[in-house]
Amino acid sequence: MNDFFDTSEYSDVKVKRLFKNMGEISEGSSVRIAPYGGDPGDQHTHDEYDHLYIVTKGEVTLLLCDNKIVLKEDDYFLVKGCIPHSLWNHTYGETSLIDISIK
Repeated sequence: MNDFFDTSEYSDVKVKRLFKNMGEISEGSSVRIAPYGGDPGDQHTHDEYDHLYIVTKGEVTLLLCDNKIVLKEDDYFLVKGCIPHSLWNHTYGETSLIDISIK
């Protein structure tokens, strides 16, 4: 999902574009989720902002209505706040991610 690419500006550097011109960032959080932690069944919505999740370590499952999406290290996903969603760590190890709230 969302591959890295070579850049001609630097030697031996791979780049993965995470976002560009997505809106106003209202908040950013570093999140650590213990094994099997999170809220797999408690979906919620909010109209005030969207989430941009960026997994930095481990894996996480994102539930959007009835659709499950697994995000692995270096994957990202933009969740519209108006769509019912929840997030949990489905692995034996700790998962770390960045959660950026975008208006």
